[in-house]
Amino acid sequence: MDPVAATFRIRNGARRLPMRAVAVFLAACIACTSAAARLGAEERLVFTADTVAINAASTRAPLHATFPFRNDGSAAVAITAVESSCDCASAAPPEEPCAPGQTGSLDVVFAPRGLGGEHAVLLSVHLASGRVIPLHLRVTLPPGTVLDQTILVWALGEAPTTRTVAVQCHGVVTGARSSDPSFTVAVRPVEAGARYLVDITPRSTATRLLATISVQVQAEGDVSLFAAVGGALAK
Repeated sequence: MDPVAATFRIRNGARRLPMRAVAVFLAACIACTSAAARLGAEERLVFTADTVAINAASTRAPLHATFPFRNDGSAAVAITAVESSCDCASAAPPEEPCAPGQTGSLDVVFAPRGLGGEHAVLLSVHLASGRVIPLHLRVTLPPGTVLDQTILVWALGEAPTTRTVAVQCHGVVTGARSSDPSFTVAVRPVEAGARYLVDITPRSTATRLLATISVQVQAEGDVSLFAAVGGALAK
């Protein structure tokens, strides 16, 4: 009998395999089993809820949402990155891995500046194992800044009269400016922090003009409209 071979019986009969091959095979099985066990442990990070809803009364300050989690596995779990479907929301991964049996939370910051209405954000939480956990943030905001007109047009040669845009907002209008000095702009408060009028006047209508009028609303950001004399915006 060959001293470096062993006999293994299978359904088809007896077959001789070198002991070295047997050792390699057993080592591979053990490695696969260990890797599977480690992967299973790493994937046991459980979020208490995968959806958090916020109803905000104001858009003046950043909003915060918390997604609690716990580690139900037998090995530490690390969150390596958090991706957001909107640049209005962000979250930093915890600095330390979550140990077995430990709890923690993912803190999300939502910046409502210049926004209004309902927003849905998808957060993709990446684990060191390669697993990605989807979370959902739903935010309801009061209506953002609303303009009753977004395009003002004067015909060529028309009298350069003043036209007025009404602004409804949830902040103080701190000013307005034109991208072209050929238009003058002035702001009149109607109800401080809520309603304003913006007066826009072309200095002349003898030539074609086009300008962007930016209205600055504190805590909500700028909103814009267009003013033109003649040109493509004329109806």
